[in-house]
Amino acid sequence: MRLRRLERMAARVLEELSLPRLITMSALCAHISAARQRPLHLHPLTMAGTPGAPGGMWIETQAADHIFYNGDTRPLHQQHIILHEIGHMLCRHRNADTDALAAIMPDLDVEMVRSVLTRSTYSLVAEQEAEVIATLLAQRMQSPEIGLQPANILEEFNSQASRDVHR
Repeated sequence: MRLRRLERMAARVLEELSLPRLITMSALCAHISAARQRPLHLHPLTMAGTPGAPGGMWIETQAADHIFYNGDTRPLHQQHIILHEIGHMLCRHRNADTDALAAIMPDLDVEMVRSVLTRSTYSLVAEQEAEVIATLLAQRMQSPEIGLQPANILEEFNSQASRDVHR
């Protein structure tokens, strides 16, 4: 029963985006960037040999969204990590620790704290929501874009987004 509720919630979130039935990763990121009226940057990280490191992380700053993902894994896994982090973004999940800190210490630079903390404090429900959205988005992904050469696709998206910001 819980899974059906999660699927309905995720379908509503994606419906609000008005995405085409099939979409590429770069088109998805551009669409989300436009919807949120802010740049979205994808950053591969080398995580080999870092036990306990998260597979991915979404960091929201005042100026842009940044998704960091494990660049040491297979392309399909990289895609899923990115989609999972997009799921957190679309659900407007916030790290409860930074929200609590902001309430207790209003002079604290929450953006700085957010940039340091990982999303390991998300609730199980938030992780499930992000996972269901990632799965539904993956069903819309047009391969072979990610499956062939993700680094080139992501680099192309990031450089295009960078050019758009500086116009």
